[in-house]
Amino acid sequence: MTAFAAGDILGCSGNSWQSAAIATLTYGLPWYSLSHVMILAPYQGQLAIYESTMGCSMPCLAAGCAISGVQVHPLRERIENYDGKVWHYPLASYLNAAESQKLEAYLTAQLGKAYDELGAFEAGGLLWSLWNAKRHPAYQTSMFCSKLCAAAHAEIGRFNTRNINQWSPNHFVRTERREKVLLIPGRLK
Repeated sequence: MTAFAAGDILGCSGNSWQSAAIATLTYGLPWYSLSHVMILAPYQGQLAIYESTMGCSMPCLAAGCAISGVQVHPLRERIENYDGKVWHYPLASYLNAAESQKLEAYLTAQLGKAYDELGAFEAGGLLWSLWNAKRHPAYQTSMFCSKLCAAAHAEIGRFNTRNINQWSPNHFVRTERREKVLLIPGRLK
């Protein structure tokens, strides 16, 4: 198993019916394919998990309480408390110090932004998401999980995307694997 590093992605398959529906609607297998993604980056000197979700009851490190939207959590504690399967997708090459600082600054600036329910729904189907991305410009006033991860990788120059709104968890990870941004995953739980 590769060590955790800034910029790595954690892919999750939740045990809920909602997670199964997300996986299925994004061309995956229910209770196995991805329904959520999170990104690793420093937070106050420690590697942490940044994510955008409505379904985490853990307190956000920045807010001090459970919130909906973009939040940050202790790495090991979040993995242990995730209700489902978790895979680690390491970056193909480590970030340098400047990239890591830029990633942390970008993600920290996103903390507290609202969860983008409509955007998550619109990113669901591949053809629909591509068509919708052409109709609407990218916006970052609210975030869903894969939009946050795609935007973060784009911010540090690791992922070339025309519109961060178009990525569902499965489509995002499959594309980054195909483009050799991410390596083969290892299952954590």
